[in-house]
Amino acid sequence: MAIEVSDKRPQKVQELIIQNDISVYATGAIKLNIPFLVKNVDFFPASFKLVINGKKIFIDPVKIEMNEIADLILITHNHQDHFSINDILSLSNDKTTIICPKGVYKKIQKKMNLKTLIMIKPSESRDIDGISVTTVPAYNKKNGIFTAHSRAAENIGYIISYGDFKLYHSGDTDYVTEMKGIEKITVAIIPIDGGNLTMSTENAVSFINQLEPKYAIPAHYQIGTSDLNSFKSSINEKTEVRIMDGQRIV
Repeated sequence: MAIEVSDKRPQKVQELIIQNDISVYATGAIKLNIPFLVKNVDFFPASFKLVINGKKIFIDPVKIEMNEIADLILITHNHQDHFSINDILSLSNDKTTIICPKGVYKKIQKKMNLKTLIMIKPSESRDIDGISVTTVPAYNKKNGIFTAHSRAAENIGYIISYGDFKLYHSGDTDYVTEMKGIEKITVAIIPIDGGNLTMSTENAVSFINQLEPKYAIPAHYQIGTSDLNSFKSSINEKTEVRIMDGQRIV
């Protein structure tokens, strides 16, 4: 897989302000090239920055154009549109904490040197400078030799909590049983239009309407997909859908 910055990435970083000391930022669109599968596809990845009380948290950073140092980096799994060693290195110093599942840990362990690297399993929690990080299993229900995200891989999503604020980033997953116990979420970042890789748009709608977060941010989709409008129009009025790819929605 080859990844570069998409020319559809907006010049202005897309921001969702939750309150004075909490904001969510989309890091922007990328262009994917996968031999024999896709060529020059503009894609909105599940790559986000969260700022909580001045602490900078990056989730699945890929092709970051922000000249910043992260306090915390969270990686959901080891696919290239979620896991970029170059971005992790450029965003980190010896004070940065990096949390990741075993599949990422094995690939990155020897390259982190003095950096704090924590391997974490599904359904575990850590407290990092007053910010709670809890993992949620992320996998495809259908199992087999060609399963993109097997349960055995122990890939994860994250719930990040600070006071009354909770952000859920699902990673790449179907709508699985473990997600049904999630509650009181302020911001939910979830994939749509998943095909065989993640939950379908229909299932994403079902999950969000059951969860009823204050904000829902769709991610992990091809720029221009009609499923974006379908998702937005199907979410109930208790949740505000925020489209953060920087494109105009007709």
